[in-house]
Amino acid sequence: MDVTNYRIEVQLNPDQHMLVPAADITFVPQEATRSVVFELNGSLHVDSLEKDGNAITTFVQDAVGAGALGPNVRIDLGQVVLAAQPVTLRIRWSGALTSPEGGPLANKRLAYIGPKVRI
Repeated sequence: MDVTNYRIEVQLNPDQHMLVPAADITFVPQEATRSVVFELNGSLHVDSLEKDGNAITTFVQDAVGAGALGPNVRIDLGQVVLAAQPVTLRIRWSGALTSPEGGPLANKRLAYIGPKVRI
């Protein structure tokens, strides 16, 4: 798929290491598909999904990344979307980012929300 547009709104609470974003993501599938997969840090939890203003409840979040992709969320779009047909999803998620836990590399912190630290 090709992501053609995205807009992210985020609330940060550094004292609690919390991140609460919402994203509108528009993508165009290269072939007909009923599902899409997005990588997502395993410390973050999908709170809700919408397509065309309608809630999507059929998704699976793999916080560990048992496959080659790493931590991800697989979304069932509810119907087959034809190739070259734009789709816009609204995804809301939240979580704390304090350590490497949940990231794609077990021993490296790639994301952190919190008070300023010196390295």
